[in-house]
Amino acid sequence: MALRKHFHWNLIKHVSTDWFFNVGPNINYWLSGTAKMTPYFGKQQNYTLAFDQTGQAYDKIYMTNVNRWLYGINVGIGFSAATLKNQKIVTELRMTWGQTYMGQRNSEYISGVAGILDEVNMKCNLKDVNLSVAYIFDRDIQKGRMGKSTKKIK
Repeated sequence: MALRKHFHWNLIKHVSTDWFFNVGPNINYWLSGTAKMTPYFGKQQNYTLAFDQTGQAYDKIYMTNVNRWLYGINVGIGFSAATLKNQKIVTELRMTWGQTYMGQRNSEYISGVAGILDEVNMKCNLKDVNLSVAYIFDRDIQKGRMGKSTKKIK
């Protein structure tokens, strides 16, 4: 959901483009997660996130007091340009600026890794930059069916 403002501008002669700017809220829910870390000298370990659990499994990161609902703001700019009669290219650069901390300083625990509490910290927000490019083929089905009812049967 975003507010979008369009501006019509000719990029080059005979190429019509629509530029746009949008802004709106960002709402996320943290379902699950995986991680790869190197807690020991060169040995890589795969982890899965365990929310609101306690235990001693060596392959889990135990997450407590984390915010699973994350809120932020999306801001984007992009353009849409017609390339052929029913085709166009759409490009958008969007930034997500998170406002909610993912957790607190001591929101995670990894069993069997000494000193890890000094290295990991969930007191951070979600920040993301996304560039999307799409080539769109428009086809009007209703327009394509026109004339079929007037064909004569021999």
